[in-house]
Parts: sequence; C-alpha cells; structure tokens
Amino acid sequence: MYQGLGQTYISVFFWLTGCSLVASSVTVLIVRLFKRIRTVWCVVTTFLLGIVLAYFANSAFHREMFIRDHQKHNTLVPKTGCVSYEPSFGHLFATYRMSRAEFDIWVSGHPWTLISYDQSFVEYDGKRLGFTEPDLAYATEMASNGGQLRVYFKDEMMYLSYNVM
Repeated sequence: MYQGLGQTYISVFFWLTGCSLVASSVTVLIVRLFKRIRTVWCVVTTFLLGIVLAYFANSAFHREMFIRDHQKHNTLVPKTGCVSYEPSFGHLFATYRMSRAEFDIWVSGHPWTLISYDQSFVEYDGKRLGFTEPDLAYATEMASNGGQLRVYFKDEMMYLSYNVM
C-alpha cells in the first residue's frame, strides 16, 4: 500500500503525541495512588506533562520513525539497493544502486507513466542528490499542483526525486 509523504508525517506525529499523552496519564495515575492529589490537578498535570513529553518525543524520534515508516509503506520505489532515502513533508530524494537492465525494468513497470524527460530540473536534482549529466532521465507529467516524479540513471545508480507540490 502506498502511503503519501504528508500522511506518513502526520500519522507519526499523532502516534508519538498519543503515546506521550498515555505515558503522562499513567505517570500521574501512579503518583495519585501514593499521594492525595485533587482530580483537577491530575488533569492539568497530565495535560502539561503530555505536552512536554510530546515535544521531546517528536524532537527525538520523529525523523527516524518518519523515514522508516514511509520507506516501509512506499511500494512505488525499488525494494532493494537503497543507498539513501531522505523524505520530508513535500519531497523525497532517494538513491538506489542498480544495473541498467534493472533500471529499464523498473521504469517500464512503474504504475505511474514515466516518459523521457527534458531535464529541466536536472541541475537542482543533481546538486541535491550528488550527480551531474545523467545518462538517462525519465519523469511523470507535471501535475497541476507541481507534483512530479523524476528519475535519473548514471554509473549504476538511480537517482529519484519526487515532489508532491
């Protein structure tokens, strides 16, 4: 199942925030078992502690979980040969080691129609992904919102650049 960048980003955020609120609730309930604390103070403390824990959990773990979850759910990229995988809320940059034959098979079998590309973004993608003058370039038609998948091949490496907007 394909899961979009934004959807994965938000779902990881909510999962970490939910776990933080559960942890703060359990912590406050354990403290309440040993100390007599009023219910209002328990609710306020749970909420404030939950916000603090959510901030630290998202700061510490969000990036790694986002990368892992998106890579796991993204069925539109090769399953093997991943050298780098750098998603963000609106972009995905990835590099895969593969032969020319594997690249041709992947391009022809991709569910989104990839066509020969005029390389108008090759300078930007090349700087970001670390290549110059690719041997082959394919892309999807640009969507009305600017989204596009671009793939390049050079020296047994496939460079993938995907922007959703």
